[in-house]
Amino acid sequence: MDWGNKQQVLERVAQNGDELRHASDELKRDRTVVMAAVTQNGDVSGDTLEYASDEFKNDKAVVMAAVTRWGTALQYASDNMQEDKEVVMAAVADNGHALQHASNKWQEDKGVVLAAVARDGSALKWASEALKKDHDFVMAAVVQNGRALGAVSDELKGNRTVVLAAVAQDGSALEHASTEWQGDRTVVMVAVAQDGSALEHASEEWQSDRVVVMAAVTQRGHALQWASTVLQGNIEVVLAAVAQNGWALAYASKDLKGDREVVTAAVAQNGCALQYASEALKGDVDFVGLFQQEEEKTSST
Repeated sequence: MDWGNKQQVLERVAQNGDELRHASDELKRDRTVVMAAVTQNGDVSGDTLEYASDEFKNDKAVVMAAVTRWGTALQYASDNMQEDKEVVMAAVADNGHALQHASNKWQEDKGVVLAAVARDGSALKWASEALKKDHDFVMAAVVQNGRALGAVSDELKGNRTVVLAAVAQDGSALEHASTEWQGDRTVVMVAVAQDGSALEHASEEWQSDRVVVMAAVTQRGHALQWASTVLQGNIEVVLAAVAQNGWALAYASKDLKGDREVVTAAVAQNGCALQYASEALKGDVDFVGLFQQEEEKTSST
């Protein structure tokens, strides 16, 4: 391979833009080669722009091509390009965390930060401290992506209005709420209704509450794993869980793993759930035979 041969290098970067690192200094200054590298369709690391000459790190067309395909390439752009709003917006539209590499000016800009948060709520951590404490802005952010709650100020994590807005958009945001609101029935119910797995972050009181747990497992069966031991042994709760996801049988009590009604419901939802049934049921030829007969009927139709 001759890394000074333009045609050979073009063929290589067309397959993997990162191959630009091996090109001669002359070809790293060649627009055709650099553009081919940053716009190639293969699997790249986002580092291609790093290997271009400084001239192209300050070339808007080249940088736009790079960040549009891989937002975090913004880290290799010149200071001028990190100051360019159009470039920054293109970068955060691809990867919200590109905000980390934008100039301070844009980390303080509500429009830019909202665009980043819309792509990935956790990108709010790169925003200015002032924005993380701004109630109205934080409300706008968590409405777009509830997970943004993880990056707001501690004061606003303790704000009920903010927390409710966050968990209504993404129940899993309950993870980032203050302990006070993880123990608030209304907040928890809103969270588990949106994402049953939010039950993991509810207080023990609500993990033991039949109504809350039913709401959670009805939305996401595997939330049964975070229910109290007592409710993992409640047949109505377990039936609701396995009806939503047969795999939830794995979290049922020992007794219910041996219950024919429960296991039948679980296997009806997901045949593989039979592996979680009690050894007694799995060894019951007549019981297991019923599922085999059903499978044979299904496969023959």
